[in-house]
Amino acid sequence: MNSEESASDEILDDWQLESLIIRSQDYCGYRRESAVKKLCNFNRIGSIKAIIIRTNDWVPQVRMAAKDSFLNMLQPENTKLIIEVLPEIYHLKNCRRVKSAPIIKALESYLGTSEYIEELKAGIESGKEVVALMCARLLIKHKLLGIESIIRLTQRSKHNIVRLKGAELFKQVEQGYLVRLLNTVIKDRYMPVRRKAAQLLLGGISQNAADLAEKLLLDKHHDIRSLAIAFLKKRQYSLDKFYIKELANNNVAKLRCAIWAIGELKLSEQTNVIISYLESKHPSIRKQALLTLYQLEYEQLKDVLIKTIVDSSLTVRKTSAGILESVAYMFIAEDLMSIISSKINDEAFATIIRSCRKISKWDRVGLLLSLAKKEEFWKKNFLKHLVKELDKWSMDFNKSGIQPTEVKIIEIRDTFLETRLFLFKNGLNNLSNLLLHVFKTYHIKID
Repeated sequence: MNSEESASDEILDDWQLESLIIRSQDYCGYRRESAVKKLCNFNRIGSIKAIIIRTNDWVPQVRMAAKDSFLNMLQPENTKLIIEVLPEIYHLKNCRRVKSAPIIKALESYLGTSEYIEELKAGIESGKEVVALMCARLLIKHKLLGIESIIRLTQRSKHNIVRLKGAELFKQVEQGYLVRLLNTVIKDRYMPVRRKAAQLLLGGISQNAADLAEKLLLDKHHDIRSLAIAFLKKRQYSLDKFYIKELANNNVAKLRCAIWAIGELKLSEQTNVIISYLESKHPSIRKQALLTLYQLEYEQLKDVLIKTIVDSSLTVRKTSAGILESVAYMFIAEDLMSIISSKINDEAFATIIRSCRKISKWDRVGLLLSLAKKEEFWKKNFLKHLVKELDKWSMDFNKSGIQPTEVKIIEIRDTFLETRLFLFKNGLNNLSNLLLHVFKTYHIKID
């Protein structure tokens, strides 16, 4: 009988809580104020969230009632619930109506005591990253635990940002323990954490720094590799020999590091070897080879880019297009015409046509109109990209004040006349009207 009564009471409480939450959102300020005052009687996460929302209410009396209700909920039985809503509480700092400082101060005074250390430690293991980070910050700010204990807690976290927060304390640890700690942290999956460990170990803390630096030459992130390279350069280590040897490595990740290093160290004599990797079956290797040739300022880079911009891999195509944009002087309409005339798929066409945005606006519209003349680009998939770029050209027209030559404007006029029907059928009347205005401005006759 007691269990039935308990279940009945719980259902009644749920109904009352839901009713109060709805009333706390009522258009009438008196009803909102009344609901907020009663919500603090429910030890539920829903009631706390509803109160926090109302602390930024547009009516001062409701804000005051919500503030008082929140302060009343700072009780031991509510601690776990309050920790779960820490993000919502700290969000009040960004709200305009509420004066958040007294609320935050009261919260931190409450949680910043040794009485709630266990709750904060449990919060670091929360599945919510922002909750875990805030609990770590509170433990650090109020020095509720020793530095080593906080580091152990944070380094066990599954959240990258929490481990990074703990890594900020590394310099405060006793050296003997620090070396053991860093030898573990250097294997962390998150690069910024590994970088902090590498900086300390290579800064003179570790007696085996040279051996460690050699291992880090093949780290998966270039920031770590750069640290190792800078360290070993000062010790006259043969970096060239090491990386040239790794160019024969069958491991894709290590090979990619070696190809990167050839560009980083400007080993131009290895250019032909790098070119051979443009034929690799692995897209990541082809992409890195392309970036390395760019770093080496390869003289025939233009031909390589024209070839790789129609690569079967999207990431390689994007890399090629990105390089083309950064070296726009290489980029001429004739090259694009020759690329697009070859057999390419929809994704490659989209990459190429977007890269046109970096050339002169007059060359760009001339190229786009030339494509519009060709029936092979009227296919459904190609057509949508072509129409989109033509429409964007008209929207971008006033972003550049560059003037066309007489030859160029006449060439555009001739192409326009051939594609006028195409523009009309595809709803590009704005572009047609804009070009007609341009021709009129330059006294170009339209037959």
